[in-house]
This record gives sequence, structure tokens and C-alpha cells, in this order.
Amino acid sequence: MRILVDENVDVKIIGLLKKLGHDAVRTPPGTKNGSVIRMAVQERRVILTRDSDFTDANRYPPSRCPGIIHLDIHPPHFDKIAPPLKSFLSSVAEEQMSGKLFVVSADGYDQFT
Repeated sequence: MRILVDENVDVKIIGLLKKLGHDAVRTPPGTKNGSVIRMAVQERRVILTRDSDFTDANRYPPSRCPGIIHLDIHPPHFDKIAPPLKSFLSSVAEEQMSGKLFVVSADGYDQFT
């Protein structure tokens, strides 16, 4: 899966994603949300973020991008994020991501369109 990792996600997650076989790149520091969406569309990448602004479907409609994964895990440390993210990625296929928002928590995930 092609994934655009927002700057607010622990940088170690990129290494995990690559180890799992994903094509993961990080947004440049200071990239505004609108630019993150544009990058995801241009590069056909699913957005991985902790920024709750991306859960606002009126401002950032999931239908306009290859998909959004919002990490709602606290504290946002690698050891807390990695297990639920790995579980999510193993249960949702890339073709299921397009145009959808997924909120991943320590207990599982929810899907929104």
C-alpha cells in the first residue's frame, strides 16, 4: 500500500510500514492539511495521521482522496500505535481504503464514508 505519513506520526512508524511491505513516505515538516490532501491525491497515497482535523468530512471529505487513516491512540508512542496499526493493515485491503476514513484505536477501528 502507498501511504503518506503525516509529520505528527512517530517517525518509527515509517520503518514499521516499510518492514511490512508498504511504500511509506513522510510529509515535509510544516505541510498544511490542504497540501497533505493534494499530495495524497497526486501520489495516490492513503493518509496516515493523528490530526483529528482529517476526521471532519466537511473540511476533508474522504471521497476526495485515496483514503484516510486517523490514529486515535493515546499516548501516541510507537509501542502503543504499532500493534493496532498492524492489526488494522492486515484486515483492510488497499482497495477498501479509497474514499473512506478509518479511525484506528487501541480496541480496533471504525470506518466512515
